[in-house]
Amino acid sequence: MTARSVDVPADGGKELENHVVPDARVEHSLQLWPSARDEEIEQAVYNPQDGSRPAQQQPSDKPSGPALTKILSRRSAVSYDPGPAPDGGLTAWIQVLCTHLTIFTTFGFFTSFGVYQTYYEKTLGIAPSTISWIGSIQVFLLFFLGTFTGRATDAGLFRPVYIAGACFQLLGIFTLAECKSVWQVFLSQGVCLGLANGLQFCPSMALVSTYFVKRRAFALGFTALGSCTGGVIFPVIVQQCLPSLGFPWTIRIIGFIMLLLNVVTIALYRTRLPPRKSGPLVDWASFGELPYTLYCSGAFFSFWGLYFAFFYIGSYARNVLGATYQQSINLLLVQVCMGFIFRLLPTYYADKIGGLNVLIPFAFICGIMMFAWIGIKSIGTLYVFAIIYGSGSAVIQALWPAVIGSMSREKDLKKAGVRMGMAFTVVSVSSLTGPPLAGALVQMNHGNYMYANIWAGMSFFLGGSLLIATRVSLVGWNWRAKLKDTLPPAPVTLTTAYLPNVYLGCSQAEANADGTGNRLFDPSTGAQFRDLTGNQLTQQSCRTYCSTTAPNAPYAYFGIEFGVNCRCGNSFNIPRVTVAETQCNVSAAGNATQSGGGPNRMSVWQYVAVSPLSRFCMLQKLCSANMIFLVRKVGIG
Repeated sequence: MTARSVDVPADGGKELENHVVPDARVEHSLQLWPSARDEEIEQAVYNPQDGSRPAQQQPSDKPSGPALTKILSRRSAVSYDPGPAPDGGLTAWIQVLCTHLTIFTTFGFFTSFGVYQTYYEKTLGIAPSTISWIGSIQVFLLFFLGTFTGRATDAGLFRPVYIAGACFQLLGIFTLAECKSVWQVFLSQGVCLGLANGLQFCPSMALVSTYFVKRRAFALGFTALGSCTGGVIFPVIVQQCLPSLGFPWTIRIIGFIMLLLNVVTIALYRTRLPPRKSGPLVDWASFGELPYTLYCSGAFFSFWGLYFAFFYIGSYARNVLGATYQQSINLLLVQVCMGFIFRLLPTYYADKIGGLNVLIPFAFICGIMMFAWIGIKSIGTLYVFAIIYGSGSAVIQALWPAVIGSMSREKDLKKAGVRMGMAFTVVSVSSLTGPPLAGALVQMNHGNYMYANIWAGMSFFLGGSLLIATRVSLVGWNWRAKLKDTLPPAPVTLTTAYLPNVYLGCSQAEANADGTGNRLFDPSTGAQFRDLTGNQLTQQSCRTYCSTTAPNAPYAYFGIEFGVNCRCGNSFNIPRVTVAETQCNVSAAGNATQSGGGPNRMSVWQYVAVSPLSRFCMLQKLCSANMIFLVRKVGIG
């Protein structure tokens, strides 16, 4: 076969493009009945999700914005669908375990900062409000870097980001052992370990979120237990080693533990979703969703006063109640240990009744306990406070990341890292300013904690009120309404464009006049009917069934009714009644973007076969629209 030469116009063929006939209009003289290869052809040429061209063939917009956004935009994504979140399985639970260990070395070490706060006050002789900046900058960086690390995780950079965090962590902990002054401690423990926490904490939490939907609160609650195990084990190490080994070797022992756990987690972490190759660092559209905005605001005020007790309960016991250093450490241990129960048990019920419903009362409980602190005059009463407040604060820290995913209408999980990172950044500001502000209020009141208690209590009450407003924005003022962990999806325009077939419209599926219930494609005339449940039914799978696998196939028409019923026929049984497209408002069970008819309504297509030449071109991915035009007009072959 010899191809003729063709002169291409100087305009690059634009005139030819304007006259291209769509591939669905291939001349019927070349058509053949379908073969089993048709599905492969469609997968090679048309996007299986919405009938569009594959992502790698579509022209991509040039990235704009900051340099980091441009770099992330260049990440190429593999076009495949990983399917729904498994909500379990060996790989998923290994990720939960790894994240538990990550939080152990990051948040767990930070949670025990009260031990160092008391020790630095005693050895360095510096004001509590000054020392609290070391801990607050650490948690600030942990949350603030979430915006950048979350976007990098979505872009497929989880492992490089996490390894960089491990390097900062080891650098910070081993240099801390050599520190002699407060500014050195600030750089090592505050800045360096804060950078490490930010590079590891948010990406690992976002990674676990991609493995779970129905059991997400429980999974993230278990990972959050890492802050409890770290918050208990690290103070015990300090308590046992500091008197005999001194500060440098105590910190080195902690550093070797971190080294071992980083090696384990780096080896076992596995990402599940393909990279999202474009998108901004901040998804500003998320703040256009009222529930998400209210929830982030409520989290801001709740975390503003949250760490006040963790930083200052030891100092209060020593400076106001006259407790020993050993007793101050024990108070912190009791407060942290309550998290073993209340970071896990409430998350189990959160999966049943909704995370926000569980979160709201505990925010107010923490506020009440802050006001109760004003009247504490004995060590025994302070232990009771540590038990109750430790329980309530553990619920807040465990559940608030799990609820972030509920404040979104984004059906896929590819923006989980960005949205979680944005929320973490909001919380980072309150975590940075909260403890130093509390210390300043204590210092202003000449060592009396009442002003700081009132401020922290009001912060919790304001945060809880905003969480109630979040709930109202979801379900209104009906307090008996059951709040689900997913928002109703935003309206979706269902696609009916499925080339090379011809869409005939939305049809009434039952008899219009006699009410006998006869279907549009009557089984008595040889038509076929098939129920496809779960995620099996799509426009593609129904077409394949009616054209290749159904008895007496192929059929001239195929349709989808009520999202799960695939029907095939060669003629209409009753006078076909076309109704408004809005009545075919149910999506196909296997693809939420595709039209799947409606109640007694069917989305109907006329089958159009593919020619041999088009089949060859599409399989080889050699034919563009211009090439098909040349085949028809010039007569190649």
